[in-house]
Amino acid sequence: MTYQVIARKWRPQTFDEVTGQEPITRTLRNAIEHGRLHHAYLFSGARGVGKTTTARLLAKALNCHKAKGPTPTPCRTDDPNACPSCSEITESRSIDVRALEEPPPGFVFIMATTERHKVPETILSRTQQFEFRTIATAKILDRLKLIAEVEKLSIPDDALREIARAGEGSMRDAQSALDQVISFAGPKIKKEDVEMALGVAGADILSRIIDGIAAAQPAEALAVIDEIVMRGHDLRNFCRDLLAHLRDLLVTKVSASEELLESAVCDPQELKRQAALFSESDLVRFFHSLAETETKLRTAAHPRYQLEIGVVKLMEMRRVETIGEILERLSALEAGLTGEHSSPQTKAPAGSPGGPALSSGRRSSGETSSGSRAAGGSFAGTAAQPALEKPPATKEAVEPSLSRDVAAGNQATSSPASSDIEQLKTILERKRKMFLVTVLEAARQTVFQDGELYIEFATDARHFRDTLTKTENIKILRDACQEVTGKEMGVRIVVKDSEAEAPPSTKEDEERMEKQRLRETAENSPIVQQMLKTFRGEIVDVRRIDGEQ
Repeated sequence: MTYQVIARKWRPQTFDEVTGQEPITRTLRNAIEHGRLHHAYLFSGARGVGKTTTARLLAKALNCHKAKGPTPTPCRTDDPNACPSCSEITESRSIDVRALEEPPPGFVFIMATTERHKVPETILSRTQQFEFRTIATAKILDRLKLIAEVEKLSIPDDALREIARAGEGSMRDAQSALDQVISFAGPKIKKEDVEMALGVAGADILSRIIDGIAAAQPAEALAVIDEIVMRGHDLRNFCRDLLAHLRDLLVTKVSASEELLESAVCDPQELKRQAALFSESDLVRFFHSLAETETKLRTAAHPRYQLEIGVVKLMEMRRVETIGEILERLSALEAGLTGEHSSPQTKAPAGSPGGPALSSGRRSSGETSSGSRAAGGSFAGTAAQPALEKPPATKEAVEPSLSRDVAAGNQATSSPASSDIEQLKTILERKRKMFLVTVLEAARQTVFQDGELYIEFATDARHFRDTLTKTENIKILRDACQEVTGKEMGVRIVVKDSEAEAPPSTKEDEERMEKQRLRETAENSPIVQQMLKTFRGEIVDVRRIDGEQ
């Protein structure tokens, strides 16, 4: 078997040929030239970065027979007149390269390991230690270009760059990858051959999936994953490539340093285009979420499903608002409500602080009961009257109000809003949620209003309210509302007392009525209404604060 793998064939023969470890080779060369050799050396670092090679070069430098003493230029492997010592060390059959405590004169111990933390302190304390760093992609690429030229390979620079990047800082890994690609494609290699042979994701694949995430197109992202699976690529490797790409996009967005992007798959202009599609917080969230997905892929029974869900999850994460944005919206909301709520109070007569507001509130209440409340009206107009401030209703005042309710109700029956409610009930029936349909039919009023589903019950039907406020039922209603309207909706459930309701006769009834009045007061508060609408929430419970009236 005469073939020799590239990593062995191209092992450096001098200290100058060791790539990416210049500080270490310079230190060793100077120590040899100036006679300052230590009796023990420990080489550590990642795999394939030159530890064993440097150890052999140092051993050859100390034992070369052509020099009277240690020499920084021992015999080369391809030298036909190489001395026996250098040849034996090169071929790993020298018996003079052994093991440490208080060595006799002429002995030097050289150790190389990727797991320095496992070496006992008693050994570490007796050695000079050199930490080999990973090799820059650009330097690996330069070495691969030299190998390709000498080996007469036809391969474009972008394909060599993919191979260098696949080495992840290890020269030996990159050379082994080149060997693998040559075995796959022969001496004429294209970039597509590299991607197929090594199972790496190219720039086009990464660009497609990033654009799919930016445009919220899960179908495109799933199509990319399907293509990767059909090619036989390892999904964990792809997930790591995507993680590295997200990191490159974040670096592009926050730094102008090209040195930090030397291993990037895409060119700088393409990175800038993709980075502009997201905010820094988006990219940070994407990275952490995808890192969690990559971890789960190790033990996933169905890796493809895990990756698909993980990528689609990134699109959903873009809808998350930051704390800063929420605080800005709350500040604007507070400022707006303060201005709106103060204007009607300044016009109220001194003897009746709620006079105009009561009138407006009564009219708004009538419109609400009929299912035709104005969508664009101010909150001060629609809910300015607290439930605790209701004046006693006379028969004459109640009858016109009821007649208006009946007339407005008849008008709403044929309105588009009514058909939306019927469609909502149809969807619930299709989902076999007949109980919810029954509850909605028992409501005094059900209407889509200001981005929410407004449901109003009479006092004697409050148990329906308690049923609807359960989390699972609220979720079902929201999903059904989204099917009807095509957008997310909030759900607001209200119980309103009858004007002619008899006074409570028991302590339990009194407590229940008190709690109901508190709930109505909260529900009629403009600030509470706007908070419910903004965050699509619902009132779960209302309690009186000690000392408050």
